[in-house]
Amino acid sequence: MARKSGPERRQFPRYPTRHRVETESLDGGIVVRGTLQDLSAAGCCLRLDGHVSLGTQIDLRCDIGGLGLRIRGRVVWAEETAAGVFHGIALAGHESDEDALFHRLYLGRLAHKAEGAPRG
Repeated sequence: MARKSGPERRQFPRYPTRHRVETESLDGGIVVRGTLQDLSAAGCCLRLDGHVSLGTQIDLRCDIGGLGLRIRGRVVWAEETAAGVFHGIALAGHESDEDALFHRLYLGRLAHKAEGAPRG
């Protein structure tokens, strides 16, 4: 299935990242590893070592500088080895307070880094 989202449909800016992740479906049936490609307040893109189906509820775990980031979300687009995940503030109650705080702090760091990057 082709990716059908575009920047004009996004409510929040996305920031590029390159962190190893492990995803598991909430029913425990699927475990896939890959890379967190980008992150926003309400979504992320994953490049995966396997396939995750559209609509799958997942738990994503990622190590960022020795700190763990955990996000729960729903796969909203899927390709053979990539997926878009809807999460964060849009799925309030699916994250612990600590996970939500770390998520916001890390997004702030990514935004600050992007603002300081030379424009080309």
